[in-house]
Amino acid sequence: MYFYCISYQAFILALRYQMDHDVTMITDASNIIKACEYLNVKYIIHTEYTELDLIKRPKCVKAEITKVLKIIGNHEIHFSHTQYAPFCFLLINKANENGQKVVFHDFEFVYDRVDRLPLNKMNLILQFKYFCIKQFYNAPIQLGMSSPGTYMICLKKDFIQDSNIHIIHDNEIYYDETLKLFRNIDLPRIDIKILFIAQTFDNEKFFERNAIEEVLNILNIEQVHIKMHPKLNSTNTLLNCKKLPDFLPVEFYFKSVNNIVISFHSASLITASKFNHLKVISLFDIVGKKNEFSKKVKNKLLEKSDNRILFPSNINELILLLNE
Repeated sequence: MYFYCISYQAFILALRYQMDHDVTMITDASNIIKACEYLNVKYIIHTEYTELDLIKRPKCVKAEITKVLKIIGNHEIHFSHTQYAPFCFLLINKANENGQKVVFHDFEFVYDRVDRLPLNKMNLILQFKYFCIKQFYNAPIQLGMSSPGTYMICLKKDFIQDSNIHIIHDNEIYYDETLKLFRNIDLPRIDIKILFIAQTFDNEKFFERNAIEEVLNILNIEQVHIKMHPKLNSTNTLLNCKKLPDFLPVEFYFKSVNNIVISFHSASLITASKFNHLKVISLFDIVGKKNEFSKKVKNKLLEKSDNRILFPSNINELILLLNE
């Protein structure tokens, strides 16, 4: 079995499958490669191609796809990515055309299709990339929205539903299943009182900048361990926090936390809520802008955590929760 992984959620599910199957990861992500090496997991690396590379080097891309699919052969290739992974889309499309065994996991959120983007320079560039990739590869792609005002190339829902791809509906069982992995894996223990899962700080369409700065000032203390995203941010404003290795999924540290896990809207908060000894806090009501997208994100966190995630509405409530 092969599992295409460039996100931690896909990687974690693949590790869960490895408990019962022989799994090899397919990736170009340096953090996933480091995690595979640390955990002694089999993997193969494909060449990293940006969206511009897909346009400039189609012969190389097609040769790479052929090489990877030849390695997979008659084995299953599993995937879950429906956004931010154009090489995966091309790989899966070709595997499906070849009649190879393709399996899709539906646990990751599929963003809504967008037929017309607001007119600006970035969106014009995105539309150009989209048009070229679609034409060069006959790719089953569409444009979608990841958050208010942020757009990307994603996989067509119709392609997944109407092709020969086998769909595993693990959206409802993802967290229960992956908990089996986290509760059984043994990593060196670290004494962590408060674990802060950092996310992007600078999306002003999504967050209130002044509120972010106020929250970060409160969390910038030695009692806080910070887990950065390997592809986002820096610790320049959180120099007093203790930095954890960023190449492992944050869930691997939950057994070492003895008090609080805190973040903005990370899906990892849902997993943390399944550990009974943890207090789980979302900063979303303090820093998030009030819109329909934010409402959906918060409702998902509440629903999936059985209302165990706490949402302080202001800084004073946050300070009280941190000091309880």
